[in-house]
Amino acid sequence: FSTRTPHRPNAIGLSLVRLDKVEDGVVHLSGIDLVDGTPILDIKPYLPFADSSGDATVPDWIMDAPVAPNSSVSIAPEAEGALRGLVLRGKLEFYREYDDVWNAITEVLSCDVRSKNM
Repeated sequence: FSTRTPHRPNAIGLSLVRLDKVEDGVVHLSGIDLVDGTPILDIKPYLPFADSSGDATVPDWIMDAPVAPNSSVSIAPEAEGALRGLVLRGKLEFYREYDDVWNAITEVLSCDVRSKNM
């Protein structure tokens, strides 16, 4: 899989490109920052909240998409205890307080980024 972070578990990266046209089953792109011969594995639409390009346009089907409400998040007592233990032992590099790590986890999970087709 690919991700927008430079901390990827593999060499698949992301590139913001311009879709010039689709003609006879061929996708024509420009502005690609790839090495010649690099395969393009997937094409996603431009998302203003995740990408940054001053002259980009957003497809209507993206702008008109309803925003899903955040999901509620709960944690099993065993998981809460394990998480508290990690915080107390200083095992979490970016979090020193349980509430901070719990807030970060629930904020991400509440977005429920799974596909609507799952």
